[in-house]
Amino acid sequence: MVETNIQSLGIQELVGTGESNFAGSASERSENIRRVSEAITGTVVPAGEEFSFADAVGEVSEEAGYRPELIGDNQRGLQGPWAGISQVSTTVFRAALRSGLVSVQRVAAPVRVPYFEQGGGQPGTDAVVTLPGENLRFQNNTTAALLVQIIVGEDEMRVELYGTRPDWEVELAEPRLSNTVDPVGDEFWSDPETESGQTRLYARAMAGADTVVKREVRRPGQVPVEENFFSSYEPLRTIFVRGAR
Repeated sequence: MVETNIQSLGIQELVGTGESNFAGSASERSENIRRVSEAITGTVVPAGEEFSFADAVGEVSEEAGYRPELIGDNQRGLQGPWAGISQVSTTVFRAALRSGLVSVQRVAAPVRVPYFEQGGGQPGTDAVVTLPGENLRFQNNTTAALLVQIIVGEDEMRVELYGTRPDWEVELAEPRLSNTVDPVGDEFWSDPETESGQTRLYARAMAGADTVVKREVRRPGQVPVEENFFSSYEPLRTIFVRGAR
């Protein structure tokens, strides 16, 4: 019965994918990645309708089982109190970007988060979500419904969009970086969960830059549709966490 309904919606083949790598994440971050992925998997976006990351995920709170990655000095990691959520939204955005879907709302990260670029991830292809707050939305401009599936491995994740493959081709250019600003110095955060005298690397330095990713969608007999996705990153200094107990 479910298979018949899926076929009647036109969900029959892989339309596009997005990948990212979260190796080295704290346990809280990894757990949140898996929880968010489970919430989104199985979401169906009808043709012509919008996908809303916030609506697909639902409530994000400690009561709902999410875990904040707490760091000393009132710091809460690089992505706000709910670590890992933007790893998932970034991967979903990459799938939508490569599929030629219409971007409705996308918020770039304020800095180049190392997790988003490891494993071959490109700058300028991230999408930060803070719930409630910034959201990720795209329109399903294909002729059939889209089914969102997320596969999470030990330290990698893959978003798969299934539907009916559209009659267009998508070309993503390499990111263009300008106004590059190198980070200066290191930053140290104290952490009550780390033993005194112990210091560990929390995030490696990343240069700031204005970044443009150009996408071209080509349909037979039509003028190609070009779109630029702009990101402005501040430099990120190397961050170390040291024991405060």
